Amino acid sequence: MSVGTENRKTGRSTLIEDLRHAINEVPVIDGHDCIVPRKLVLESGDVLFDLFAASCLPPGAVLHTPPVDPARSWETLEPYLPNLTNTSAYRCLVAAAKLLYDFEDFPLDERGYTDLRERMAGAYSREDWYVEALRNRANIDAVIWAMETDIALSEQEREIFLPAPNLDIFIRAHESTYREQLEQRHYVKLQEFLDVVELLAEVLTELDEKGVPSFWLSFSRFRPLMVRGVGTQEAAVAFMKSDGKVSPDEARLFQDYLIHQIADKCSAFNIPLQIDTGAHANPLSVEHSDPCQLAAFVAAHTRTRFVFLHGGYPFARHVGAQAKTFPNIYVDGSALAAHSLSAVREIVGEWIELVPVAKLLLWGGNATRIEAAIGSLLLMKDALAQILAERVESGFFSRELAFDLVRKLLRDIPRRFYRTDEIRIRRKTSEDVEE
Repeated sequence: MSVGTENRKTGRSTLIEDLRHAINEVPVIDGHDCIVPRKLVLESGDVLFDLFAASCLPPGAVLHTPPVDPARSWETLEPYLPNLTNTSAYRCLVAAAKLLYDFEDFPLDERGYTDLRERMAGAYSREDWYVEALRNRANIDAVIWAMETDIALSEQEREIFLPAPNLDIFIRAHESTYREQLEQRHYVKLQEFLDVVELLAEVLTELDEKGVPSFWLSFSRFRPLMVRGVGTQEAAVAFMKSDGKVSPDEARLFQDYLIHQIADKCSAFNIPLQIDTGAHANPLSVEHSDPCQLAAFVAAHTRTRFVFLHGGYPFARHVGAQAKTFPNIYVDGSALAAHSLSAVREIVGEWIELVPVAKLLLWGGNATRIEAAIGSLLLMKDALAQILAERVESGFFSRELAFDLVRKLLRDIPRRFYRTDEIRIRRKTSEDVEE
């Protein structure tokens, strides 16, 4: 090895380590997560089996539902493990186990499984475990939490979890099940279509007054993303018909109208609207979740800020191009690390070169368990260090810019975009008034 080659390798090693150190020092904003409250996770019966079932196992792999008998959980899980260990989702859990539970005995055998399960159960029995794990160990300052209420959280946890309510229940109110849920939840009787529209406006106003960082729609889970312009009379048809009598097109007209209403309210309140995109949103029909279908809808709401969740994967290049073209589209990298670490390196690197930095919302766990969320953060951090180091070495941008991007991407941009400091204050003030 020549002296020059050795010096280059030493320089690269130092640069990456310096970037990793800088990245680990930044208190991160989690842009989108679905973490289940600690007390509910404990009810599963086996916190480790529950973690695998929620984060790694393919749909339909576990034929029974929690709580699971701990005596049989290893027997149930073991056949699936050999086909999981190659995946990024599994790597996320390995990384989190080391950070959170000081456990490195992988690949798992029955003894290791029992050991890790006991460590996890002991941690989950602590009232402050989520605060310890998220704040103190993972250095996560705030979580944009895809839940409507924080009632199941402790006071300390409320400082971290900022609810970003899902509004799908409104756009499905033509179905009696969802309509009845709305009536029971808000103590109203929805007799006409416009009653739904009025209730939506009232609820969003109340939520805005209390303080929310964003609203969230995930309608691509049950229909294509394309949203058409619809008149009131067309939209009302589905509401007036009984279940089973509504055609798919009538249902979509109803939904499209309410989606437009939600976008209008987000503009009025200056609250971002997160929309599930990509295969993660609709694994049964990937083409239905291509964010390119949203172009006309976005163009009709120029004052609404849209966040395309999960990078639209596998349509991530589409999302990057849209964010560059549309001033009101923002890219979100939640769930990318759990899909594919290689995809993260390629996609995030391309976004950094293509999209204005203020429109890059780099990371969110999009997980139901803290281990999966934190593990994806660890993988994303390592990928980001490599992405930035490569661009410094190639001369694409300077070392100074790379370190500046670290804090902007992981904290400053999502902190301002979701107004996390302001939302904390507003929610605390609202709680004090209610008391």
